[in-house]
Amino acid sequence: MSVAPEVNVNELLNLARTKDLGQSEIVRQKCKDARQHLARAMQAVLKAPERRQNWPPGIFHIYDGVIETSTDAFARFDMIDELRATQKQKNHLSVTLIMFIEVSVLALKIIDSSAILELYEEFYDKLKRLLTEIELRMAKIQAEAEQLENNGEEMEDQNRSPTAEMEEC
Repeated sequence: MSVAPEVNVNELLNLARTKDLGQSEIVRQKCKDARQHLARAMQAVLKAPERRQNWPPGIFHIYDGVIETSTDAFARFDMIDELRATQKQKNHLSVTLIMFIEVSVLALKIIDSSAILELYEEFYDKLKRLLTEIELRMAKIQAEAEQLENNGEEMEDQNRSPTAEMEEC
């Protein structure tokens, strides 16, 4: 089993800011490495139950919610690979998910019983909205790809000559 190297998530963020996510296989590999790194980081956080011994139920609800949204975000990576989109769009979505998961993992590390519950609830609501926005962006890209494909088929049908259609019959 190969171990993913430590990943500089800030490097991916800078690539996203400069819109330099094109067809690069390097970016794709960096995203894959970051995904593995974040999965290990999330596992490490989950394996620290002693932190959660005296938490009130409200904190558990938020903690479990952040874990759930993070897990959902990991599942979106597989969906990105299946999208009919450009590599640049796929890379951008991957970097967005990586940033989302990075924030989630950091939140899981700092959540504790001494903090104000309302702040965590607000943060969790923002996480849910962000994941929904990512899902909507993915759906929009897929819909645009399908529309382009349908338009291409319509153009082919319009360009066919009546004699070609008769010959097929």
